[in-house]
Amino acid sequence: MTQRRSEHNRFGVALQLGCVRFLGTLLIDLCQVPTNAQWFVAIVARQLNITNIDILSDYSQRETTRREHTALIRNQYGYREFVWPWSFRLSRLLSSRSWISNERPSLLYDLATGWLVQHKILLPGASTLTRLISQIRERAESRLWQQLSSLPNLEQQARLDPYYKFLKQPEHHTSTAFVRGRSMSAALHLMRPLNVTKHFKPME
Repeated sequence: MTQRRSEHNRFGVALQLGCVRFLGTLLIDLCQVPTNAQWFVAIVARQLNITNIDILSDYSQRETTRREHTALIRNQYGYREFVWPWSFRLSRLLSSRSWISNERPSLLYDLATGWLVQHKILLPGASTLTRLISQIRERAESRLWQQLSSLPNLEQQARLDPYYKFLKQPEHHTSTAFVRGRSMSAALHLMRPLNVTKHFKPME
């Protein structure tokens, strides 16, 4: 950091380093730091003996400089992109949590961001994580219903048929049995009268 020739470059590198450590990402435009985080900018400026924080506007003028500093921070401090094998490891973690628990997407999102920051993986876009979590929860839900549907014998399937026809009616499509996030409890509730849920294993 001290090897940067100009004040605005030292200031920019220091702020980017703070952002990647605490937020898990590198900001494209440091001039757009939220108002409630301006205290952080002031602290960094004071540590570098910079009295005019407006010089930060000079840092964003050269895209090449920002890219060079981004690569420098990644190489110097060991930060990595969200690619394989880290994307695979996170997917495995989220898949396990989605299978054994009924956590809300927001909790899984917090878990994912915390895991990425802990392992020095630069956070992908919010839409990327949201889409990944949605896909994983859908697979877990589909797997649950597939396992439950294989449990009843022919007699029990016949007893379940009225439930199925009832829930297929348009006025009952919003039943809790089909509300995502409640599928586990709803499925087990339907199966309980048939005494087959004792064969269901939460984990393999």
